[in-house]
Amino acid sequence: MNIFRKIDEHSDLVNRMADKLDVDLGTEMLDHHISAEGYRTAVMRCTRCDSVEQCKGFLAEGGHADHAPEYCRNKGLLNALVTG
Repeated sequence: MNIFRKIDEHSDLVNRMADKLDVDLGTEMLDHHISAEGYRTAVMRCTRCDSVEQCKGFLAEGGHADHAPEYCRNKGLLNALVTG
């Protein structure tokens, strides 16, 4: 897979996971709860995930989630933003 396509795919997954948790990453950045560097790190961390298909299935279920799934490489960050 082309590296830029992979980064785009995982950026989308990070954003969709945040949306599922009702976390607005744009607002979190404006409120200084996550930096641009922190977002970039989250996307790059996601690119190393072994559970991409499981994640896509979880996101396809629709609805809201109270916390990121255990397999999510960004669960610490996302769960902190949910409870933040």
